[in-house]
Amino acid sequence: MFYKQNGIVAGILLLILFAGAIGLVSVQMDKTVNRMHYSVVEEMGEYRTELIRQDFQKTAELVESMQDYLATRGYQKEQFEELIALLIRQDNKVSRIWFETEGKRTICTDSGIRESEAGPSKERNGGLYAEDSTYYWTLYGRQGEVALGIDIALDHLHAYFSNLLPAGKNYAYILNDSGVIVAHPEEKWLGMRLLDSLERRRVKQVVGEDKRIHVTGFSQFLLLPVDKIYYPLTVGTEKCTVVINVVQLDNQEAMADFHRYALWIVVFTVVIFIVLLAYSQRRWRKEYDLRQKAEQEAIRLNLQQLKNQLNPHFFIQCFEFFECLDHYRPRSSPEIYIGNVESVSLCAGKTERKPE
Repeated sequence: MFYKQNGIVAGILLLILFAGAIGLVSVQMDKTVNRMHYSVVEEMGEYRTELIRQDFQKTAELVESMQDYLATRGYQKEQFEELIALLIRQDNKVSRIWFETEGKRTICTDSGIRESEAGPSKERNGGLYAEDSTYYWTLYGRQGEVALGIDIALDHLHAYFSNLLPAGKNYAYILNDSGVIVAHPEEKWLGMRLLDSLERRRVKQVVGEDKRIHVTGFSQFLLLPVDKIYYPLTVGTEKCTVVINVVQLDNQEAMADFHRYALWIVVFTVVIFIVLLAYSQRRWRKEYDLRQKAEQEAIRLNLQQLKNQLNPHFFIQCFEFFECLDHYRPRSSPEIYIGNVESVSLCAGKTERKPE
């Protein structure tokens, strides 16, 4: 009985441990899937940001090339115009290259070179300036008396990145240090300032501390929950922020299926354990009943044997014998009685034994 109870307790404990292990595996599976998704998002963000960084590095190198040319050869208008006409073809993002000197502004585009008066025609807007109802993102430079810059029209930049980094369930956009959108898959948002104060604080933190930030949020472009990673980006003298948006992993249904299967495993195991327990309990009960019957039979046989040994005629003869002895030998010692009883019992055993 004691070992049987111990076996049942041990089985129940093992069943509890098994159910706990299944639950622990489910929790760890959730954590593992989330960590894998986080790693994939980080790698995707690093890859896209590096593409953008290398692409803008080419643009910054154009400004450096113009400055180096002016530093080594000096300003010669015709030769410098030939140089910028050549440089503008090196980068498809560039809308125009300009330089100002002696009150004149020379603008070089794909269609040719034109001059205009230098003056307060540029209206700064958070690192951008507007001209002829077009927003330009400018990389500035100066060498001596010559001020120069590369203008990238935001609509031009939008078309360029739409081909380079097409938007899907993950996309990127670029903000300048004032939180103005300079590149975004949604063209109508170009040149707009961020309305979300929390996101503006994140941009300032990324630019100021030069570190990335990984958060979760909601995309107004995709209308879905996304993982957002903010990366610092420096283009020439401009400090910007690249925001990578990746749709959050929708693993709720898959994990729900996994938890459901795990629950079925636990239920199936419990049912098997109950069936085996009932079967073993039934066998144990049968064995117990058989042992009880055997013990009762043994007791009955022992009693019957004692009854057989206790012959009533033998006792009657003994009592009569003692009475006779007491009558004729009143002063006899007890030892004589005992010896006579033994002899009489032996004789009685011999006389009472039936022939076979």
